[in-house]
Amino acid sequence: MDTFYFNLGLTHVLDVNALDHLLFLTALSLPFSLNLFKKLFFMVTFFTVGHTLSLLINYFYQIPLNTYLVEILIPITISITCLPLIINKFFNMINFNKFLLNYFCAIFFGVIHGFGFSNFFFNIVREDSTISNLIEFAMGIEVAQIIIVSIVIFLNFLAVKIFNVKTFKIQMIIGIIILIMSGKMLYENII
Repeated sequence: MDTFYFNLGLTHVLDVNALDHLLFLTALSLPFSLNLFKKLFFMVTFFTVGHTLSLLINYFYQIPLNTYLVEILIPITISITCLPLIINKFFNMINFNKFLLNYFCAIFFGVIHGFGFSNFFFNIVREDSTISNLIEFAMGIEVAQIIIVSIVIFLNFLAVKIFNVKTFKIQMIIGIIILIMSGKMLYENII
């Protein structure tokens, strides 16, 4: 079995230059603990589905994309995902359903991130087996994302259970760091 597209999906997410995935997945994962891993797994899968849908749509309908706009939207999606981490108390006060927002954000943001990668992907894909290549690529993305969220959950567990760091402090501090980094990405993409 040729694993080129699986490895491409894996390295697309795990690449040190792919900060967008790392930041998004970290922001998405931080509110979760080990006992909520199943919910997080589904959110990650929703992101993969959105990512894959945009690749499929772009391949079959060849939508003329404004790559400048897509590259601006990617850090905005990351910033939106980390906002509940920073202003958690506000969302709790209004009885806001963060999980529902995260499911919506995961699939919608997956579509945006997928459009950001679609031109590159279809420049290298083989014509004779596009669907199978896309599925293989999506599986690589999913595995890489599960690796990242597992690491985030584990580190979160260590910080809270072993080092007695308050969950809200971890979420707020890392949320602010992610917001700053995504703001820097946005600035760099605008210029």
